[in-house]
Amino acid sequence: VREGICYRLFSKKAAEVCMPDHETPEMLRCSLENLILRAKSISTAPVAEFLSHALTPPPKERVDLAVSELTVLGAISHEDKTERLTALGWHMAALPLEPTQAKMILLGIMLQAVEPALTIAACLSVPDMFRGGGNERDGVQGVQERLGKNSDILALVHAFEQFDMTLTRHGPQAARDVADRFYLVEANLYMAVSIRDQLRDILVTRRLIGHSSYEDLNLYSDSPAIRRALVLSAANNLAHRVGEGSELLTRSGVNAFVHPSSVVSNQVGIAGRSVWYAYLELAQTRKLFIRSNTVATPLEVILLCGTFLEKSAISGWLLDDWISCCRNSNEDMELIVGARKALMAGMSELAERPAEAMTPTYRQFVRVLQVILEQNEEGEIIKASKRSPQNSRESAPDNAEKSEPERPVIRLGPRTVVTTGSRV
Repeated sequence: VREGICYRLFSKKAAEVCMPDHETPEMLRCSLENLILRAKSISTAPVAEFLSHALTPPPKERVDLAVSELTVLGAISHEDKTERLTALGWHMAALPLEPTQAKMILLGIMLQAVEPALTIAACLSVPDMFRGGGNERDGVQGVQERLGKNSDILALVHAFEQFDMTLTRHGPQAARDVADRFYLVEANLYMAVSIRDQLRDILVTRRLIGHSSYEDLNLYSDSPAIRRALVLSAANNLAHRVGEGSELLTRSGVNAFVHPSSVVSNQVGIAGRSVWYAYLELAQTRKLFIRSNTVATPLEVILLCGTFLEKSAISGWLLDDWISCCRNSNEDMELIVGARKALMAGMSELAERPAEAMTPTYRQFVRVLQVILEQNEEGEIIKASKRSPQNSRESAPDNAEKSEPERPVIRLGPRTVVTTGSRV
C-alpha cells in the first residue's frame, strides 16, 4: 500500500438510488409532532401555513395527520376553528421528549410515581444502553430476562436503577462494576442520569411538582402495576398474536414479529389464547420486527394503551379504529372507559392547576386503580383477527361483497373488578 489515487466504481443505478446529492431533510423523514408543538409555542398561525415557509416543507397530509394525533393526545384544541395549544400541550412542548413520553411523565405525577416516570423517559431518550456486540449478546439477553420478564423497557429501567443506586451510595467505581455486570454502556448511563435530572428541573420550573412532598409524589413508585402502567402509556403502538403462531398483527394489517433481542421473543404462544404487545418501534430488516416491547393484559390495553377509544354502533367500544373492546357487563365496561377518561381529565386538571389537581377523591381513585391493575386479570380473547382486503397481500375480487373487516376483540373475564365505590 502506498500513496496514490483510489478509484471506486459503482453502477449507474446504485449512484441514482443509493447516493443522493443531499441528505433528506430532517423535516421530511422524522416525526412531526415535536416540531408542531414547538411551532405552536411560538406562533398562532395554522401549523400547515407556518411550516409552508420552510425550504422543504413536509406534505400537508403528514402535517394534518400529526395535528390529528396531537389533538387526540389533548395537546391541541380546535375551539373557534383555530389550532391552539392546550395547557397540557404547553407542558408537553416544554419537555424535550416525544409527546407520548411527555404525557407519560404527567401521568406519573397523577399516579404519584414521578421518579419512575422520569427514569423511563430518560432511559428511552438514550440509545443502546445495553452492550450487544460479539460474545456479549447472550449475556445481555440473560440480564434482560432476569430484570424484566415481560418488558424490554422495564428490564432497562431496573438495570439503570441498580447503577444509579450504587452510584449514589458507593461511588463511581462501584457503579462501574454494576455497569460491567449488567453489560451496560457506562457513558450512556451517565447521559440518562443527566437527562432525568434535567426533566425533573423542568417540572419544578413549571411548578408541576414541588407543591407536595417527595414521598407524596412517589407514593406508588415501587408498585409494579403502576410502573407497567407508565410504560404502556408511553409505548402506545399495539400488536397481537393469536395461538401458537409467531406472526403478529398490527394496526396497519401488516404482519410483524417480535425482535429476537426482546425479552419476550422466546415466549411460546398457547392455542386459543391471544397475547397483546405494546411496542415503541417497527424495524425492517429481513422481516418486520417490533422492538422495545411490553406484554399487556386486556384490561391494561383498554385502560392505558392506544391513542383513542370511542363508541361504535357496530362493535361496542373501538380502540384506535381496529380493536373491539367489550365485557360481560355493559355497565362495567362503562366504568372501565370512565376510568380511562378520568386519567385524561386528571392530567388536564394538573396542567391547568397543578397545586389543586390531587384532590382526596382523585387520590382515592388512584389507589383503587392501582389495586385493580395489581389483580392483573388475564381476560379472554373470543375471536382472532382477519386482515381486511385492502391490507392483505391478496386483494379481494371486484365483485366481492363489501363488509366491515373483522377486528381483534377483547372480552374481559367476569372476575375483573372494576368498582371504585363511586364514579369518578
